[in-house]
Amino acid sequence: GSEMCIRDRDRTITFIQLGIFTLMLWDLYTTRESVRAGLQAYVLGLIYLVTSTISNFLTFVNPEQSDYGRYSSAGSNANTTAILLAFGVPLAWHLAATAGDGKADRLFKWLNYLLVPCMLFAISLTATRFAIIMAVPACAYGIATLVRLKPATRFVVATFLAMTFVVGALNVPETSYERFGTIGSEISSGDLTDRTELWEDALGFWGERPWLGIGSGAFDEAVHGKYGRPRSAHNSFLAVLCELGLVGVAILILILATATNHALAHANRWEALFWLTVLIMWVLGNLAMTWIYTKPTWLLLNLLICSSAVTMSRLPTRDSATTSRRTAPILSSASNETR
Repeated sequence: GSEMCIRDRDRTITFIQLGIFTLMLWDLYTTRESVRAGLQAYVLGLIYLVTSTISNFLTFVNPEQSDYGRYSSAGSNANTTAILLAFGVPLAWHLAATAGDGKADRLFKWLNYLLVPCMLFAISLTATRFAIIMAVPACAYGIATLVRLKPATRFVVATFLAMTFVVGALNVPETSYERFGTIGSEISSGDLTDRTELWEDALGFWGERPWLGIGSGAFDEAVHGKYGRPRSAHNSFLAVLCELGLVGVAILILILATATNHALAHANRWEALFWLTVLIMWVLGNLAMTWIYTKPTWLLLNLLICSSAVTMSRLPTRDSATTSRRTAPILSSASNETR
């Protein structure tokens, strides 16, 4: 009884915090420049994760001893470090590809390009398999953006990235490659590090209460007795299905559908492709992680909504376009009379 009260209290506080967080973001990011600043702030915040992870690797500090040597930033586990960095890859690539011509813009442009291979190298050090899978659409988007650059700039950027990728790949530990090599077998016949068993547990609990679920945040404690400690479902979709039932899943689908619609609402196809890439990565990552209640999730979703709102506010409405067509001849006539 007391544990249930504590769980309900903690989850209620989380919802309130995310609600306040969302309102703050809507108030802050009201222009295209402020949205870019928000994306850039996220990328700059990842510099600590990159440097800390690489530093632990160079100094042989390995906080996660396992069959595969896995490195992470200080104060974070390998999975969290990798997922945060994976989201940073398309952000950095997008900011670099769409940078302006000002002195500060050029500085941040090359900083973002430099961070792309650094983040991928740090992800490789974590040996987090789902983060590598998430990085595939991120890199596909980044490579596609190269066509936007001038030929000379494209050559310099492509050469620079190719060289840094090669240097990074040559220095990735063999243990990381070994772990990445198990992706196919784990998906086809493995248990994805106990995840499939946790997913079966989640489906079992959902079967008991299919419409409303067993309660928000209840899964971790529900499996405590079986595993000897609380464990997450390692899948946001199954976690919501188990804890909030079909009603919760319907709300989640509505949120993702709304986000997708806002991504497609961008008039610039590169902006639309960027945000669709972020959404695809979020879905891929949340197939193995329960990140539905984390601030990075709601930060990116809200930045997407804010970006779309800014774009749509700049588009002329049908009424304003009609008014412009009607007033143009009048203004032209008035101008001729004054000559």
